[in-house]
Formats: sequence, C-alpha cells, structure tokens
Amino acid sequence: MILNYMQLQTTGTSTAHSQELLRLTHAFSRYIKMIFGIEKDKTLCIAKGKLEMRNFTTEDDDTMEAMNEDDMYRYLDHMQAKQIKHVRMKQKLGEEYLKRTKSVLNTKFNGKNPIKTINTFVTAVLTFGFGIVKWTPTDLENLQTKMRMLLLRYRFHHPCAAKERLTLAWQMGGRGLIYLTT
Repeated sequence: MILNYMQLQTTGTSTAHSQELLRLTHAFSRYIKMIFGIEKDKTLCIAKGKLEMRNFTTEDDDTMEAMNEDDMYRYLDHMQAKQIKHVRMKQKLGEEYLKRTKSVLNTKFNGKNPIKTINTFVTAVLTFGFGIVKWTPTDLENLQTKMRMLLLRYRFHHPCAAKERLTLAWQMGGRGLIYLTT
C-alpha cells in the first residue's frame, strides 16, 4: 500500500525534535509496510512569527523541502500557510455552496424536502467555516442573492414573491430556509 499524501503537522520545539518526529513516523510507516511518500510533502517552519526555510532528511536520504511564502496546505479542508487565506477560502466555500444548491434543485424534490436538504446538506458547507473564515454581512448577503437567483431559475421561488418569505418558518407561510448570519 502506498501512502500518497501525508501531512505531518508537529509542534516540534526545535529542529532536532522535528527531525526525530519525522524519523519516528518514517520508522513506523516502514514497520507497517507502508511507503512514506515524501516526494509530495513539504515542511513549514515558523519561528517567532517568521517563516524559516528548513529541509528535513529521512534515514533513506529523502529530503522534505521547505514551503515557500506562496505555498499553501490543506488543514481541516481550509487552505492555509502562515495564516488562513480568507479571500480564497470564501470564494471556494461560496462556489461549493452554490454547486450543492444546484445539485439539490436538480433532484426535483417537492414540498419542504428541498429546503430541508438545503438547510442540512448545503448550509453545512458555510457553517463549518464560520468560526474560521471571516465573513462580512455583505459577503453573506451576496451569497443569499445568488441562492435566490438559483431558486428563481429552477422555478422554486416566484419572481414577484417577497424575498423575506424564503426565511420565514413554514407555520408563518414561509419556506423555512436558514438565514445566513455570522
């Protein structure tokens, strides 16, 4: 079995400690008969708030290169380097939000089923990142406008209907869509 991508995120207190953690991981991978795919891995060393370019070497003389200022890695599905790239993450999350909305509206559900699906499956994309990515009220309003345009395009919402009706509860004559706020 080949381990294609492995992210070794450590809090090594020194270069020697980080090197020892890398050696231990490499030894364990060899013990369980896995190939340590080091050619795809890079290191990110931050000391006192500054990026340091450090390469690490395994026992087999394979070298893990250091990340550049422009390189990014994925951690908990958020692209980050020295800091989280909020603009890029907002764009990515917004695209995924609208893509999932389109896929739900293409299913031709009826009644309250599309709204339930949007509230659970689609909105989860954004709520996952609310504590991490900095959303402004304008960003969220733009996403909700795009959502309403999709609902109009797929004939789920009437063009002359009030936009507030989408977020009202079913008991009050609305659709029950979750209103996005941070």
